[in-house]
Amino acid sequence: MSAAEQLSKDKSDPARVLIVDKCPESWAGGNSYFTAGAMRCMHGGLSDVPPLVNNVEPETAEKIDLKPGGVEFQLWDSQGIPWLRSEEYRDEVVRKTFGESIEELAENLATSEGLENAVVLVDTVREYNEAVSMHRQAYPEVHWDPTVNDGLSTQSSEKRLQVAKSNWALPLTKGPFMAIKVCCGVTFTFGGLAVDPETSGVISQATGKTIAGVYCCGEMLGGLFYENYPGGSGLTSGATFRRKAGIEAARLVLSSRRHAQTEVA
Repeated sequence: MSAAEQLSKDKSDPARVLIVDKCPESWAGGNSYFTAGAMRCMHGGLSDVPPLVNNVEPETAEKIDLKPGGVEFQLWDSQGIPWLRSEEYRDEVVRKTFGESIEELAENLATSEGLENAVVLVDTVREYNEAVSMHRQAYPEVHWDPTVNDGLSTQSSEKRLQVAKSNWALPLTKGPFMAIKVCCGVTFTFGGLAVDPETSGVISQATGKTIAGVYCCGEMLGGLFYENYPGGSGLTSGATFRRKAGIEAARLVLSSRRHAQTEVA
């Protein structure tokens, strides 16, 4: 069995990544990431807040998916909102909820978006802000930088949250405040057909050789990743193996035409 065939059989679970609750539904959404906000679930207390990372990858999304309802909220204040990318967070892509205070935001989420306990959300944001403030007092030399892991955290000797925000921990203190409901979606798959990495030709399980004229790329391709994957690698893989398949298919067509012309002559 080839390495590609073995890898394609090892794991076949699809990856879960974070997507936003879109409005209107007909608009295409996408993966979501953030640096300046916080995440809050619909149900439990502080222990239900997952790690806050720049690019929300499968391990974080899976924690959301396993919670009751599989829904959480991303929160920002007026400091973080301007940093949101329009292709991810413009009005046509996401449904936004606002409040002039955290209390008002929590009530609006409870009314319109299914948040079960507005008081818990307010308490969570308060404790988060306290942790951010204590870290800044302990490390005044650390400054916010969205281009790197800046070390602005919720963890200090004075206060540590059960689940840390290890970078980009800005306080949520300046209204208006905004929240977006998020859930999980399958946008990347593991496992698939084994192919020749040079031609993208599908390998026959029976013969171990490529099947003439049959190619595979994109989400159907196996033998690359399992359990996790680097962000952006799905698009890179798709572009790479589509090009390989196209070149090989064109070569096959040209060869067939030359063969046909030779027979006619």
